[in-house]
Amino acid sequence: MGWFGVCPNMPAMLLGITTLINLSIKMEVKVMKKIFVSVILIILISVLSFTLFDIYNKRSTNDKTQTSITNEALANQVNSVETQQDINIVEVDSVVKLNRYNTFYYVQGIVKNIGQNTAYWVKIKVRSVDKNGKLISLDETYADPDTIKPGQESTYEIMVEYDENIDDFQKEVQWSIAKY
Repeated sequence: MGWFGVCPNMPAMLLGITTLINLSIKMEVKVMKKIFVSVILIILISVLSFTLFDIYNKRSTNDKTQTSITNEALANQVNSVETQQDINIVEVDSVVKLNRYNTFYYVQGIVKNIGQNTAYWVKIKVRSVDKNGKLISLDETYADPDTIKPGQESTYEIMVEYDENIDDFQKEVQWSIAKY
């Protein structure tokens, strides 16, 4: 990639420099030096910013790809091993309250591990649906604490934006058998 690939505005900058040089013939030497130094600084900053932008975008894309692969691999590993372990998280109790401004529902509850092994990263997903079962919103949170030993209970609270069409809140509990 040449200079023009790094800085697509380079031809315009070069034209500007040429114009400034032609104009500077008529100006005093001190003024000409200040303008020349300023133009050079602008060019250096532009090239540096385009280079850093390019490096950041490449790294950002690589990070997203790596995260996606890692999350997918972890989910596959957890799902395949999870069925072999005796972990069972159930909802013990829950309540839905509308805040005083009628802008949010507070979905609160208690979950309990009735299995034989510890559950890690316990997450509660709440699907808000209308009277026909059509999804309105999907919200999630981690239990507090998010690690639940056998026989232990944990709480959760999720804020769901108010919608007059919400008829029901369907809850789902997910967990991992791995600590990481």
